[in-house]
Amino acid sequence: MLKEVIQREVSQLLHEVKTISNSHEKVINATGERFNIFSILKVETKEYETHSRFLGELLNPLGSHNQGSIFLEKFISYFKIKDYKVDNSKVHLEFSLGRISEDYKSGGRADILIKNDQDEIILIENKIYAVEQINQLSRYDKSIVGNKRKNIFYLTLNGENSQYHELFGDYTPISYKTDIIKWLEECKKECVDIPIIRESITQYINLIKKITNQNLNNKMNEDITNRVLKDKDSFESFISLSSIEDSIYKKILEENVYPILEGISEKYQLTLKLDKKLISSKDGEYMTFSFHNEKMATLNIKIGFSFNVRRGAKEFIFGFIYILIKKRISNLKNMKKLE
Repeated sequence: MLKEVIQREVSQLLHEVKTISNSHEKVINATGERFNIFSILKVETKEYETHSRFLGELLNPLGSHNQGSIFLEKFISYFKIKDYKVDNSKVHLEFSLGRISEDYKSGGRADILIKNDQDEIILIENKIYAVEQINQLSRYDKSIVGNKRKNIFYLTLNGENSQYHELFGDYTPISYKTDIIKWLEECKKECVDIPIIRESITQYINLIKKITNQNLNNKMNEDITNRVLKDKDSFESFISLSSIEDSIYKKILEENVYPILEGISEKYQLTLKLDKKLISSKDGEYMTFSFHNEKMATLNIKIGFSFNVRRGAKEFIFGFIYILIKKRISNLKNMKKLE
């Protein structure tokens, strides 16, 4: 009897949430809120061409926005950067810090580097879906040792720590999901009377919400929250649904994902490297599976696929990676041997 009551309450809650969602969907369609120039041009996940450039342009006191240093000042204020003087600040994208040394202790390219005439630096390493390089933040830190003050930020979608944070902790992890959106909202307040800039920032905020899986309609989130908290039964139904999230995730992997990967491995005679236990447990952050054959192994490469386990196997990327990182290919032309 109790089981039937719980099932009935869960079903009713799902039905009402769906009703709320449909209602707000109509509002979004009517207002054109989904119209987004970044999405239309298919540049929404381009790390440098879209995100670094847009952020860099806003932060640049000499940017085309013609608003001087106000957006940089808002950034400094929001992230509580002490004593940085914005006077004569210059913004550099893909700033070269020298060739990466063989021991991975120096060199690289900083995504966004801001420097004033007092030799103070703000460095932002921007990660959308790209995999972090070896000792990346530590290398940057050691490559700018001659400066008076360094403020290093590690920007990711959700504010994750660097995977090398135990080796280098002198940085601040920040997120698109919360930090950048809040800073951009402050920037919007400074250009209320300048429609082109205001709406461009709004479009970019909506893009960030999309790639961080946030609903564009905050009112809908509020309505659903109020519905869940309406009474004890509704809240208990929500708890019941939340408790089976991991079970649903594992079932999808076991019935839909693993069989496909194993089928590919068998069909093309490839070795599949996949830690099912680790992926299913969500104990890691970014998980990887890979394929390789004997020819690829002789070149120390495999086809790697990486995704964010904690966010339901999202942020999916793939490409050639080294089997052993320290053993690099001396000549990439040798990859033609794979043909």
